[in-house]
Amino acid sequence: MSKLEEFIMHVKEATTGKIPVKNFSGKILGYIEYKPNGDQELKNYSGMILGTFNATRNITQNYSGTILNYGNTLTMLLKDTK
Repeated sequence: MSKLEEFIMHVKEATTGKIPVKNFSGKILGYIEYKPNGDQELKNYSGMILGTFNATRNITQNYSGTILNYGNTLTMLLKDTK
């Protein structure tokens, strides 16, 4: 494996995973899961899929696949219930 391929693999591993989304007081509202291809999936605190961001098409879709916006606007789907 070349140094470039090794570097690309490392970057892909570093940019994948599950990151919590928190409100101002630190309460976890949900999670964004980063996929190796750049796509993202937003889940609420209980794990239900709220929407996805398709990096190739640059669109945000809700859980049923309806296009909501161009660009990544996933966090707009989260509700902060007190």
